[in-house]
Amino acid sequence: MDYFQLLRLNKEPFSNSPDPAFFYPSKQHAGCLQKLEIAIRLKRGLNVIIGDVGTGKTTLCRHIVRRFAEDTNVRMYLILDPGFKNTHEFLMEVARLFGLVSDEEPLDEWAIKERVKKYLYAEGVDKKKIIAIIIDEGQKIPYFCLELLREFLNYETNEHKLLQIVIFAQQEFKAVLNQHANFSDRINICHELGPLGFFDTVRKIRFRLNKASEDRATPNIFTWPAFWAVYWATRGYPRKILHLCHLVLLALIIQNNTRANYFLVRSCIKRDSAGRYYQMGTLKTLIVTLCICLAIGWGGQRIPSFNIKQPVSKVLNKFFHNTSDEKLPDESDLNTNETTMDNAIQSRSTKTDQADRSPIILGKISCLRNESLQDLIRLFYGTFNPWYLRYVRMVNPQIKDSMSVDRGQTVHFPGVPMTSSPANKMENKNLWWLELAQYKHIHEAYAYYINYPDDAPEIMILPYWNKKEGLTFSVLYAIPFEDQMAATQFIDQLPQFISQNCRLRNQWEEETTFFSKRMIDLSY
Repeated sequence: MDYFQLLRLNKEPFSNSPDPAFFYPSKQHAGCLQKLEIAIRLKRGLNVIIGDVGTGKTTLCRHIVRRFAEDTNVRMYLILDPGFKNTHEFLMEVARLFGLVSDEEPLDEWAIKERVKKYLYAEGVDKKKIIAIIIDEGQKIPYFCLELLREFLNYETNEHKLLQIVIFAQQEFKAVLNQHANFSDRINICHELGPLGFFDTVRKIRFRLNKASEDRATPNIFTWPAFWAVYWATRGYPRKILHLCHLVLLALIIQNNTRANYFLVRSCIKRDSAGRYYQMGTLKTLIVTLCICLAIGWGGQRIPSFNIKQPVSKVLNKFFHNTSDEKLPDESDLNTNETTMDNAIQSRSTKTDQADRSPIILGKISCLRNESLQDLIRLFYGTFNPWYLRYVRMVNPQIKDSMSVDRGQTVHFPGVPMTSSPANKMENKNLWWLELAQYKHIHEAYAYYINYPDDAPEIMILPYWNKKEGLTFSVLYAIPFEDQMAATQFIDQLPQFISQNCRLRNQWEEETTFFSKRMIDLSY
């Protein structure tokens, strides 16, 4: 739309349609998708996803269908409205989905059940296909449909169920499950979706803006107080977030403006006649806004206490400011001569590494898309906080706006070790990690991450160093396994282009230094 050009957007970012391309994989939604994919591939039977209105159930429903769309071994069928009037109508709908009946063919319930049963055994046992029914708006399912679904779940072999069922329903479906124990006892996964937290709300908004801007730099439309106003009014419910942000964009276009502040968001909330948003008192608004400004302005001054192997601040300050014949260029020079910066860092890091062995600089990447330092820090260090931002900016003084790093720009990453000796420092020593790839240079791992399919299982980059392997960047499946057999079964279910180079790891060299906090968190 032409009027979105004012905001440097190519299309509407906050549409309320469940477009899988705009699906933001928050931690709870990505985790839910991974659980569902594993359950379906392992043929575990019945799975239920429950959530309030607007928590993203329908979007998840479409995304799980999309995830299996190109898998010829999986046949997936979607029921959007299960409000059937009688048993025969529901059976006919299932038989139509499977291609077993026509509308003109008169069949009684027993005959339809027999056809469904033969179909499931022929496809699931003889042809080894996975048959799955996805039901949206599950709270509308009448009791007689639950009984039929329970009967379908009885069709099984000694190893697995022949029909996989995923039900997406609102909160009232919990009462239905409590009243029908013979059905609820068969549930393999019962996952409850909740609203997003503040930072996930911010990331969701930025993610959609990035998708809508495509090849352009992601527009910086919302101020931090504006983000807070959106979160407070919506309480993190995705549908409300999209609707309110859409109103904000319309207001910006009407006012011929490109930046939304706190007061613009509040004015959009007041103009909404549906009364769907939460209101905040004037005094409370001022107090909260002041706290946010203080946190953003001064939050970087406080250094959190982590399990750090060495005093990084002293090392980096000495690294960049020791008096020698080789001086780093002034900040003004760095803006126009990035090569000078690269050469200075490379020369200094080589000399220091020879003496200290553990690297002070992990390396550099050339951005393959428009990024933010926050996202890059989260990718390579496993988390984001002002403490990391301070040291990344120390080695990248040429970057003025941490929220907008253009494609092609070089970013250096300091070595900020978290801990060493996993055998001594980590409590959980029985985890099995799935390693998809291993690289010696940070840019290679970054390129793998960028080209990794969006709908494949979540991955993480683990930088580490030891005397035997040197500096290494391992690409791991983001969630470790507690059982080696489960990990092996999971590899078998992955696409061949991903699984062909996989290997399992549950230990590293004794004196290994890790640079990702996420690795440490998951190992405790």
